[in-house]
Amino acid sequence: MIERFSKTYRLAGILKSCNAYKAKGYPAVSLFLHLLGVVFTNRSMYMNFLTGKHTEAFGKTPVESL
Repeated sequence: MIERFSKTYRLAGILKSCNAYKAKGYPAVSLFLHLLGVVFTNRSMYMNFLTGKHTEAFGKTPVESL
């Protein structure tokens, strides 16, 4: 559902126009969508990791750099 929202409203383009980008590693839009998903599922990144419901293999550092 979040992916459909992202494509419909061209979230990647909006983030790029706001200078939200990363030099290397996971794309900023991927990190943003994960954090958005965390908000709507009312779970922490830590709990998603423990339960195996995380879709990306990034940790705390990339999220802090966003």
